[in-house]
Amino acid sequence: MKDRRQNLSDLTSEFNSLASKPLSKRSVQRRLHFLQYSRRKVAKTLTISKTNRKRRLEWCRLYKNWTVNQNWKSVIFSDETQVVLGTDDRVYVWRKTDEKWRPECLGMRSVRNGGSRISVSFWGCICYSGVGTLTPIDGNLNTEKYISLLDSHLWQVVAKTLEMPLGFSKMTIACVKIRLVECNTKSKQNKNLLTM
Repeated sequence: MKDRRQNLSDLTSEFNSLASKPLSKRSVQRRLHFLQYSRRKVAKTLTISKTNRKRRLEWCRLYKNWTVNQNWKSVIFSDETQVVLGTDDRVYVWRKTDEKWRPECLGMRSVRNGGSRISVSFWGCICYSGVGTLTPIDGNLNTEKYISLLDSHLWQVVAKTLEMPLGFSKMTIACVKIRLVECNTKSKQNKNLLTM
């Protein structure tokens, strides 16, 4: 099959242009199913670069001996995500069940022109003790905006969820911010790990 993204009508037309005896769409569909091909949603392409794969593996090796009680209880993980509402951008391919990750069955989903789409970005965090707030992000997130977001939303989560000594103060917050900025400038990957 040359183009796995063709719909059934186009596939039938292409077949009938080459065949001496034309077939109906239903006959083509039955034959595809007999050969174990089904119309399935495209799996999103894995977008982790080789460099980032290597960095992630190094990060895992660096922290593999950490324990929950001594280390992970005092770590906050943060992340950003984008929620898109609007037109249906699903793309389908003809494939067998075991072909999900074949290159010709992968790809980015198409964006249809003229459709209305709404996109909202959010920031959130989690730690051993619980989940932090889900905060909408206005526009793109750069270092200055990220620090401002932490000033406004992270510290209430820190005070509420982590076991902090009674002496928890603005000085502690300043030290954590300095550490965050250092991590953020050295490696974007490490900005999602905050230690107290």
